[in-house]
Amino acid sequence: MNEFRSISDLLELAIRIERCLLDFYKRMNDQIQHHFGTAQFADLASAEQAHIVMLRRFLDSCRDDDSKFNLKGEQNKSQNKLVSHAMRIFNRAEEMTKTDDALEALSIGTESEIESIQFFTGLRDLFFGEHHDLITRILYDEESHLLKLIATTEKVE
Repeated sequence: MNEFRSISDLLELAIRIERCLLDFYKRMNDQIQHHFGTAQFADLASAEQAHIVMLRRFLDSCRDDDSKFNLKGEQNKSQNKLVSHAMRIFNRAEEMTKTDDALEALSIGTESEIESIQFFTGLRDLFFGEHHDLITRILYDEESHLLKLIATTEKVE
């Protein structure tokens, strides 16, 4: 996990991030009793599942040939930052599953979405063309997830 040798490794990491967030939203959907929160978490979980599918297809389409990735060039400098953001999400994931306090979980989720946004911003910057556009779409969704979490927090408070 600490050693990433290819862009495929970073995409696998992106999929793991999305799975963490998917699990969080499913759990919060079960935990939040407010109708607004339930509807939001179901939508967020669905979006994260769609991201997993998109990333998996992207990865599978290029896995057998790294030259199929539309890379901008040197990516080694960015990899450490990307891994750092991912590790923060994974470390917070355990906290997300342990808390029964909705506001604390929302706070952890908000922090995780911020890390996710930073991860996908760095990942997007490694690509150009259609791969850049795909990551941009996911990034846009992650930004909207952050706004939904903030709105949900205000409603739950």
